[in-house]
Amino acid sequence: MTKTTDETHKRVFREIGDAIMGDRIYARCQKPGTWTLFRKSATHQGSKCILTKDAYARIERAFTNIQK
Repeated sequence: MTKTTDETHKRVFREIGDAIMGDRIYARCQKPGTWTLFRKSATHQGSKCILTKDAYARIERAFTNIQK
């Protein structure tokens, strides 16, 4: 049986304005359509994606219904 995404990635909770840099970042948004992307692949669903090659992400919004 294959592991789900939540099992293979460690959950990290950050504050608004925090920035993340790295070679491979898994990003997930609870609301599809709120992404701001420079490039979008054909398989991007709008709710999750993997940012690669010197990726940079900044937290702009927070949701209160996410369980920690």
